[in-house]
Amino acid sequence: MDQIEIPQSVRVAIELRVAKLPARTQDTLRAAAILGREFEFEVLRAMDGLTEEALIDNLEIAERAQLIGAIKRAGAVSFAFTHALIRWRCTKD
Repeated sequence: MDQIEIPQSVRVAIELRVAKLPARTQDTLRAAAILGREFEFEVLRAMDGLTEEALIDNLEIAERAQLIGAIKRAGAVSFAFTHALIRWRCTKD
């Protein structure tokens, strides 16, 4: 992604959406971005060190902002970034 030229308007739009989130939610998204475009709740919980309730709150905030979405899978609760550029942005801090 670092090799791809991203139009400034797209970059700014993504920056603004992420910047509007609470700092702790941004931290959670950075941790999730390390795991990949898709990530499992339990893996993120172990990595992020938050309580289950706090992590759920952060993920719900990110979902309402349409930055991530839940993935229906048997077994694990998983999520995915709604676009690769959002994940890319979350790895930049």
